[in-house]
Amino acid sequence: RNTLSEASRTVLSSLDSPISIVAHVKDDPALRTPIERAIAKYQRFKPDITLTFKDPQLEAQLEKGVAVVPDSLLTINMQDRKESVSSLSEQNITTALQRLARNEVRWIVFLRGHGERDPEDSSNQGYQRLNETLTNNGFAVQIHNLIATPVIPENTALLIIAGAQSELLSGEIQLVRDYIERGGNLLWLRDPLQTDGLESLADDLGVAFAPGVVIDANPELLRVLGIQHPAIIPVVNYPDTAITRGIKSQTLFPFSSGIKLSENSGWTAIPFLSSLGRSWSETGSLVDDEAVFNSSDGDTPGPHTLGASLERKQQDISQRVVVIGDSDFLANGYVGNGDNLQLGLNLFNWLSHDDSLIAVATRLAPDTQIELDNTAIILIAVGLLLVLPIALLATGFVIYIRRRTRA
Repeated sequence: RNTLSEASRTVLSSLDSPISIVAHVKDDPALRTPIERAIAKYQRFKPDITLTFKDPQLEAQLEKGVAVVPDSLLTINMQDRKESVSSLSEQNITTALQRLARNEVRWIVFLRGHGERDPEDSSNQGYQRLNETLTNNGFAVQIHNLIATPVIPENTALLIIAGAQSELLSGEIQLVRDYIERGGNLLWLRDPLQTDGLESLADDLGVAFAPGVVIDANPELLRVLGIQHPAIIPVVNYPDTAITRGIKSQTLFPFSSGIKLSENSGWTAIPFLSSLGRSWSETGSLVDDEAVFNSSDGDTPGPHTLGASLERKQQDISQRVVVIGDSDFLANGYVGNGDNLQLGLNLFNWLSHDDSLIAVATRLAPDTQIELDNTAIILIAVGLLLVLPIALLATGFVIYIRRRTRA
């Protein structure tokens, strides 16, 4: 509660330039003292942070009576960039510093036109929550249709192909392949049983997708995790990689494809997401929850690789690609499960070469919130709304009877 989290200290260590913070509050110790205490936590680890105060009322007088209404509580300045903060929470201040830590704008480009996931869609299938997280962490998100504009922008830091539901045109595929050939970074999220026409791209990357859908019909595991369908695959073990740094909880992947990696692709491939040993890729119908492994039907035993990172040197550039056999895990309906959102943020930081910001997620003090289950809520409600009023009435009635008896 009284010191910075490790995540905040990591952000501060990545900032080489001095920081000036301006607090827009009137000259009142009751308002300024909490700000000084909050910023002092940061100054303890980065002494070149300076804090100054500006009184909005005084500023109004200097501006010839024109009222000055600050847009935010704090303005954080570093070099020629600035960020606004509306509260003193460590989460808000550290997130603003993290945005300043990026030395340039990172343009994240989502392809559109073939049923891909939409970062502006607020439904369970959309990526709006991911979009908000990326924006809050300093990324600039753009949606791009290659038919309307047949070129991938030169300032693209990362191209996203997320769950295409129909085949890309040959010209679009060539644009994507040319982008990769020039050293561009790519996040490819491909759902099972989909035909996106990107087989040539898969060959370029040295990846192949196993037929069927990966399932895990272990009833004990499903019961413990509260999973209702065997095709929702939990990942509980992670290798020591940059992408999985800081991931401590399970991540869930609904309806995923297994990935096969080629050893002679020219890429350094590292699997970082894998299903458990009792899983398999089911090629039959998933309507019946009691699916049974049958190799004669084309089922392939697990564990299966669900996600892999690819890296190589291309024209003196360190090029990075991530391929995952599922696009649902970052959708609004699933991104809040386990560490899905943290994994997604790690992916974007690694792919945009911001390795120092991977796993930076500030945590609230554990005793600042209370979480009650339904039983506790019912007991409190009954106590406050029923037991306590009856007790007060009974006490008043007893006092009334005693006084009448004495009279």
